[in-house]
Parts: sequence; C-alpha cells; structure tokens
Amino acid sequence: MAPNLDEKPSSATEVGHFTQNMCQERRKLYIFGYGSLIWWPNISYTRSWFGYIKGYKRRFYQGTTTHRGTQQNPGRVLTLLPSKNEEARVWGKAYEVDGAIQINSAIDSLAEREMILGGYSLKEVPFFPHRVVYENAKDQQDYQASGFMRVFVYIAKPGNDQYLGKAPLEVQVSRVDGEVKWNSRLHC
Repeated sequence: MAPNLDEKPSSATEVGHFTQNMCQERRKLYIFGYGSLIWWPNISYTRSWFGYIKGYKRRFYQGTTTHRGTQQNPGRVLTLLPSKNEEARVWGKAYEVDGAIQINSAIDSLAEREMILGGYSLKEVPFFPHRVVYENAKDQQDYQASGFMRVFVYIAKPGNDQYLGKAPLEVQVSRVDGEVKWNSRLHC
C-alpha cells in the first residue's frame, strides 16, 4: 500500500507505518530541502545536488515553537506556495538516501521533525539538478546535469494548525528569530 503523502502522520505509530510503506516502494529516497534542510539535513545521505524545483515560491508563512517562538508568538519558518509562474524556481539541495536502514532512519527523523512537529506534508515533484556534491570530498564532481529526477519535498499547506499565512515583511522578519537569540543556522 502506497503512503498517503497528502496527510501528515500525527503519532509515532503512524510515522512507523508511513516509513514502512515508503521503504517498500523504493530502493533509494530523494529529499529536497529549501530551508533548514539545506544546511541542517540531520540525515545520512550518499550524495547531494544543488538545483531547483519549478512552479513554487518560498515564504515565511509557517509557524513553529519547536526551535523558536512561543505558543503566544510562534516563530516563522519557510514553506512553499504555488507560483502563478510555472517557470519560477526555488533553489535548494536534494539528498540521495540509499539502503533500507538509512531510508528508515531518514524518514523517521524527517517525519518527526517536519510532519509531526512542523505541520508539513510530503509532495513528489521534479527536481532539476545543477551540480552533484559527494559527501566524501575526494569524490567531488561538478557537472551541469541534464533532465530532472523525482524528489520528495515538505510543504506546509495553508490551513494546517501551524500555518500563519501572509503578513507584512517586517512582521515576518521579526518572527524568524521568535523568542530565541539570533542563530545563523536558522536564517536561510
């Protein structure tokens, strides 16, 4: 049975089912990050690519109290919204996770971080790689890739319980840090 990518799991048991279903369907997992996953993936991966997805725009419209903000004043984190321009690009980084143990671990970790705590859902989209970067520096190789590959991306849909929506830019910026002190890892 294929995982329902449109609904976020709400418990560890659901995450386990989600992970098991995801791993049965794939030998490799490809995840796209456009915010914190760029600089803090916190998963084991074989290789990664810089590149972009099309048809979206990044906005600080999702709320969080996990790493910033309070219940009364949640911090703001990125999500994606459909763009009217189908050629609009969101640049980021895609990660290849290889092997059942690594895939299980990555999905468990990311489902907890992004879906249960973060309010995001998964969507599969085309990713257009620009250059490949191997985790092992001696294997680095740069190239202009052709074509695209299918990746999963976390998107917080409007209307989820943590969605804050549009606000003036100065309000958004003031809530990126939330109640925590400035942290360069949180800014992207």
